[in-house]
This record gives sequence, C-alpha cells and structure tokens, in this order.
Amino acid sequence: MNARLALAAISGLGALAAVAAAGSLPLVSHIQVLNLAAEEVANPEARPPGWLKIAGYKELKWGMSPGRAKKAAALPLIYKRSHGDQKELMFGKGGESLGCSFLHDRLFKVQISPKGAAKEVEAALAEKYGRPNDRREENVSATEKKRITTWTDGSSEIESSVLVLSPDGGVSGKESEIVTVSYADIELKRQAEEDAASSGRKKQEKTDKTLKDQL
Repeated sequence: MNARLALAAISGLGALAAVAAAGSLPLVSHIQVLNLAAEEVANPEARPPGWLKIAGYKELKWGMSPGRAKKAAALPLIYKRSHGDQKELMFGKGGESLGCSFLHDRLFKVQISPKGAAKEVEAALAEKYGRPNDRREENVSATEKKRITTWTDGSSEIESSVLVLSPDGGVSGKESEIVTVSYADIELKRQAEEDAASSGRKKQEKTDKTLKDQL
C-alpha cells in the first residue's frame, strides 16, 4: 500500500483507527483494519451505509419546508412552480444558481451549477467523497450527450451531470459543457418519482377519456 492510500485508509477509520494507533490492538488487527479501509477506498460497495454523512446541502436539510429553505438558501428567489404535490424553487444571483425540489412541502433535492470546468468539478467531488459508485454516459441527441457520475450510500445521493454539446455532431471537435451537481434524499426522491409517474398516468387516462367521449 502506498503512502497516499495508507493515509486515505487511516483517515476513514474513525474511533477504531484511534484505538489501533494507541497500540491497544495487536498487529494482526492493525493489518485487518488497514485492509478493510483500503477495500473501502478501492470498492465503493464495501463502504458502510450512510458513509456520505450528508443530511442535505449546506444549511438546506432534507425534509425542510419551502419557507425555511428560502431563508437557508440565502439567495434571491428567481422563480417557483408547482405540479401536483411537488414544488420547485430556483434561487440565484451573479451567475450562482441553486434549485430546491419538494414533495409534500418536504425538501428532497438540491441542485447547483458550480463554477469551474467539468473535469475540475468531477475531480473535486472524487477527492472529497472518494471513488464514485457509478459512471455512465447517455446519448441525448445527435449533438448532445450526458456524462453522469454518482455517489450513493443507501440514504443520500450525489450526482454530477455534465451535458456535452457538440453543434456539428463532434466533426470539428468543438464542444461546450454544462455542469450541474445534485444532492438528494434517496427515499424522498423515490417517492417523488412515483408521484410524478402516477400524475402522468392520471393525466393520460383523462386525455384518453376525453378523446373517447368525442368519438
């Protein structure tokens, strides 16, 4: 194990590392502890539940009401909109933007547009949260593709999304990128997705009924 990996491993051990460092664990326990930490660094699935240790984004906490979120955001409100049991608030000023999503007036997602190039943002996230759980690329259209990187611990999720725009389909090699990073409570996000799907089905059923009544 190189020095950098050893440092990363030791820094993630918490109280157990402190006990080992104090010499109250035998040598074999030291080795087992370091092996476990190294595995967690190399393999995200080996990390314990809740390892991200986030309950929101900065002062914005999961479950917070729109009113409290407005105060915590500390940015001017640009717009708000509602659809069914969901609400969205967008805040911004001087190129800084922050979006909040709510289900039944409970905050479940925060999205930001960080300043910096895509590679810089992705590198900063990897340095702070370690190896991501998933990386994937999606073709949105002939001139757009999306690169998505995800960190998740079973209760919270962090997602870096890079929209790559190629005006001529990549022929000239000229591209531009739009970077967003979202933080979400997984359970509330799941409920919001189910709510949106249910609303979509009801809307389609209403449309179908209206059409049948006309025929």
